Amino acid sequence: MHLPAAEFRGEAWLDILGYHSGHGDSADTLQWIVTGPPAQEWRNEPRLFYINIEPPYENHIAYQSRQPHDAHSVRRAMYWSLLNAPTAGVTYGGHGVWGWDDGATPPVDHPGSGIPLPWADALTMPAAEQMAYLSTFFESIRWWTLLPAPELLAQQPGDADVHQYVLASRSQKGDLAVVYTPTGGAIVLNAAALPAHASAVWVDPRNNGQQTAP
Repeated sequence: MHLPAAEFRGEAWLDILGYHSGHGDSADTLQWIVTGPPAQEWRNEPRLFYINIEPPYENHIAYQSRQPHDAHSVRRAMYWSLLNAPTAGVTYGGHGVWGWDDGATPPVDHPGSGIPLPWADALTMPAAEQMAYLSTFFESIRWWTLLPAPELLAQQPGDADVHQYVLASRSQKGDLAVVYTPTGGAIVLNAAALPAHASAVWVDPRNNGQQTAP
C-alpha cells in the first residue's frame, strides 16, 4: 500500500492520513500494521496523524484463512493501530452493520465476505461491545501525548512470530506508558527506560478487568 504523505506533506490542508489495513489475516498483513508505513512515516516533518479507518470487520471472512474475523483479531488490529503511530484514533466495523444486512445472504457487492448477522444482532457482537472498554481506557489517560516507544521493550516476541507483536507507547514526558500484547503472558521491559518508581496496571481488553501488576 502506498501512502501519499510524501507527495502532500506540508500542504496546509493536510493534517490526517487515513489508511485501510483491511480484512486480511496473513503474516504480511499483520506485519504491515505493526512495522509498515504508518509506523515509519509519522516521524517525518511536518508530522501527520495516521488513522486506520478500516481494520478488519468483526465476523467478515478473512482474505487468506477464509475464516471469520473474531473478537481477538479485531481487538488486535485496533490496539496495534492506536500504538503504531502517535495515538489519534481508529474505527470499528461489524459485518452486518456496515451494510444494514438482514442476515439472509452475503452483501450484494461483497459476496465473498460471508453471510452476516442481521444488523441489529451484529450490534452486540463481542468486539463491538469491547470497543466501549477501549474507549474508556484511552479516555482515562492522556492519550494525545502518546508516541511509539519501542525502546521500552527489552524483548520483542513479535520478531519470532508477528502474532505476538508487542507495541509500546509513552508520553513525551515519560510519565505515562501503554504496552499492548495481543497474546498475554510476560512482557519484558527495559528498566533503564522507565521512571525509578513506576507502577503498572494490567487491563484486560476483553472485559475491562484490571489488577495491579507486581
